[in-house]
Amino acid sequence: GVMGVPLIDTFGWVVEQYLEGRIPMPGPVLQGILSLGVEGYYRFSRIYPELPPEWSGADGPIAVQSRELMRIHYDKPLVLFENFLGPTMKYTMALWENGASNLEEAQVAMMDDLCDKAGIQDGDMVLDIACGFGSLSAHILKRYQSCRVVALNLSQTQVDYITAKQSEPGHPMQTDRFRIIKEDFAKFEYDRQFDRIMVIGLFEHIHNLKLALEK
Repeated sequence: GVMGVPLIDTFGWVVEQYLEGRIPMPGPVLQGILSLGVEGYYRFSRIYPELPPEWSGADGPIAVQSRELMRIHYDKPLVLFENFLGPTMKYTMALWENGASNLEEAQVAMMDDLCDKAGIQDGDMVLDIACGFGSLSAHILKRYQSCRVVALNLSQTQVDYITAKQSEPGHPMQTDRFRIIKEDFAKFEYDRQFDRIMVIGLFEHIHNLKLALEK
């Protein structure tokens, strides 16, 4: 385990240099380094039975500089995201272990897995916090014909994309079972109860995890 830590740190440094453009690498070499890094992480990293207090972010507001984050990333032109997210327009990792043969299938498999783990039942009222381009909301609406979904999003680019899809004939979000709200999760006040609350790819932006989970 002691020997594994420097190994993981080395892989992290190499990848960081690649991302900064200092070390050019062919795709297969980068893929090999990433695979070895992941294997080393799971083999040698410390296992935490519970969240260390210093990681919980228990001081200060739920989030800081949220609108600045929108400006520098999430409100970039739509074409940027269309070129790397794939047909589902979904952020975060996909699930390949069930036999997916392409990115779209792997992303759908990941959303199916999340819905199963969350125990969503047809007819549930679901809150989708920081919904991105609405991938999970659309998936739930399509899979569960009686579910209702309220989605929160602070990005104007993403809200505009979702609004356009609401007018697209046959799209899952073209329904009165769906509502998109442009609002900051940290400031939004809820006036109803939800059966399930879904969150994908938000907590890495949270400053005070304790307050966020309480809310």
